[in-house]
Amino acid sequence: MISLIAWSTLHRACKRSQRLVTSTNFSSSSSSSSSSSSIKASGSDERSGDDLLVGSYTPITKQLWRERLNSTKLGPAFATLGITAARPPFKTSVVYKFDTDRELKMQYRNPWGLIRVGRLLEDLDSLAGNIAFEHCLPAAQLPLLVTASVDEIELLHPISIERNITMSGQVVYTGSSSLDIQMQLVQEQYEGVPSLTAIFSFVHLDPVTKRPAPVAQLLPRTAAEQALFATRQALSERRRLARKAGAGLDACQPSQEAWAWMAPLLAQARRIHELPAVAENADSGIAMHLTSLQNAFVCQPQQQNTRGRIFGGYLMRRAYELGFATAYCFAGSRPIFVRVEQVTFTKPVSVGDLLRLRSWVVHTVQPDVSTGAARAQLFVDVTASVTQPELGDSSVSNTFSFVFEVQAKPAEAETPAVASTDSPPGTARPGRVLRQVIPTTVEDAMRKHRAVLAAEQA
Repeated sequence: MISLIAWSTLHRACKRSQRLVTSTNFSSSSSSSSSSSSIKASGSDERSGDDLLVGSYTPITKQLWRERLNSTKLGPAFATLGITAARPPFKTSVVYKFDTDRELKMQYRNPWGLIRVGRLLEDLDSLAGNIAFEHCLPAAQLPLLVTASVDEIELLHPISIERNITMSGQVVYTGSSSLDIQMQLVQEQYEGVPSLTAIFSFVHLDPVTKRPAPVAQLLPRTAAEQALFATRQALSERRRLARKAGAGLDACQPSQEAWAWMAPLLAQARRIHELPAVAENADSGIAMHLTSLQNAFVCQPQQQNTRGRIFGGYLMRRAYELGFATAYCFAGSRPIFVRVEQVTFTKPVSVGDLLRLRSWVVHTVQPDVSTGAARAQLFVDVTASVTQPELGDSSVSNTFSFVFEVQAKPAEAETPAVASTDSPPGTARPGRVLRQVIPTTVEDAMRKHRAVLAAEQA
């Protein structure tokens, strides 16, 4: 077994030879003489693999993938190593130089002059993927990693496009074949406190069999790293037991507890449908299927990742933008992003697939008057399905759950910092009250049940 000191020495040597990003000051036009690598967002690059980066990826994602593609050239050199010993976590970071780079800033600007959250979601997935890839090197074969899920992406502070952003991450837990990556976005005005946090989970697959394969274990060093490792390990064990308990059961059928919760809602929906003139809450409620929006598109080669599948970050961005539009239409005002509750990757999406995205507002939470809260919350689900018209078949590939806020009473003066989220405050209709969303099917009721539980735990 290789010692920790030997592993650290080998890891640093591999990082130098791989040229993987460990602390990158991102600029679209400037160069740097420091030890940090300098990234350019425009101009040609003759390095091998650039032909795979012709899509509308963000500048950060393009450079991260260039670094990953460059590291694949070292595969033959690693073939005799096969190191699987436990290794410590290493933080990897990227800096967005918004304060000095106007070109870079414009690529992340939304129509209202604020940060474009969907583009950040792409970069989070790209950097998390690089971190997982790097953790698995050196190895006998180049790692094959797939995004399994995103537990939560939470906005803790508004993100300003007028200030630099540092995006960083590190491995915080490893299972037998899985890795959890903790991601953070930090801006200097919050004195080191993260503005956004996220957990990405990857599965390491055997390149030949495409079955889960052992992954190099993590060796947490500090008390904080050990505590987070233990937390993620306990969560993984609870999920394993839940899967075991549910083995052989129909995943589409609710539990007995969920049935008891859903029955009154389904009865209410039936009364509103059959007796709308006299049914209680008929005016304040709206059937869930009436909140739905959808779009469909053929997945193009320009949207693939380094392994030839459709990039998970692209899917997250498209789902987020549909979810945002759904909340916008429902609330009558531009929503503010709060968090991504969960993202699941059930099956890969391939180039040429016809992908259909469909969204629903599944739950609304009115502001708590007792606390003086002025914003209501909307829970929006988006489902991605690969559709095969020739076969008359469709199957779910991804699910996404988003939470947005809207102003629910007359806008009041806000501090300038708050105006740096995905949408500016004070744009809602004064005194607007969000309608209750009523499920009309068991599937809709299950969506609402999950959202209610998430709201209670938030």
